Amino acid sequence: MRRLLGLVLVLALVVAACGEGSVSDDTQATTVATTTTEATTTTTTTTIATPPPIPIDAPEGFELVWNDEFDGDAINLDNWTYD
Repeated sequence: MRRLLGLVLVLALVVAACGEGSVSDDTQATTVATTTTEATTTTTTTTIATPPPIPIDAPEGFELVWNDEFDGDAINLDNWTYD
């Protein structure tokens, strides 16, 4: 009996879900929302001095054959590309 009742309930839900979902023109809802946002943001930045570069000497018996050196704020695209 429970099984039959469960089956009837499932079928009723399926039929209700598949029913025509039109909304009559008489039922319309209008929502007016007014929002006002005022925000004041104060940002304080502290300038930190760039430390002097630390020279790195090659260990005895080794020779530096290649070195990355970047001048400026951007990579020189004549020398470097994206993967």
